[in-house]
Amino acid sequence: MFTRSKNGKKLMPGMALLAVALISILSPARASEQRAWDVKLQTEELQRQFVYRGSTINAVAKIKTKFALSTNPDEAKEYEAVWYHDGKPIGMEKLAEFNIGRGDILYVKVSHKKSPGEEECKAAAFSLMRMSLSAYHKANSIITMTIPTESFSRISNELQARGCKEIPQKADQSNAGQVRFNLESEPEGMRQHLFFVTGQGS
Repeated sequence: MFTRSKNGKKLMPGMALLAVALISILSPARASEQRAWDVKLQTEELQRQFVYRGSTINAVAKIKTKFALSTNPDEAKEYEAVWYHDGKPIGMEKLAEFNIGRGDILYVKVSHKKSPGEEECKAAAFSLMRMSLSAYHKANSIITMTIPTESFSRISNELQARGCKEIPQKADQSNAGQVRFNLESEPEGMRQHLFFVTGQGS
């Protein structure tokens, strides 16, 4: 059995299917779109949550992560809550799937529930490292990481203590094998560009 195209020419069944497939692929409605996401990390220091007989853990930092499409910031979803001690994760609660598509772009913002201490800055640095490495493997670009001015230098120092290095102004800007951290302060005034070479220890 044959089918006919609009110009009246006969098409074999296989060719007809190929034509339909090509139309579907090239249709603007089917074209994949790069989406932009806002990812928010809020830190909080907990003094007594893990205090019990025999425990060696005292101060703990908790980070809650939310994400939303940049076009719909009011529809933010809670992604996870992670507890840290001395900059290392000790507990996690997953609340939703992090359904950010491959190739999407991210804007990350750190905030603090109160004036942050050392535990929170260490936890924030670990969380930013973890998110950046995950984004790198999913071909996501993190455009900026916005950090409060009061903790900007401390979080930057913690990132550098974990193996990140500052990018010289005249350095080669290729991204090959590098995870980049474009840090900006809020309020504006401080800016720093760090990189981490994948494959090295943190």
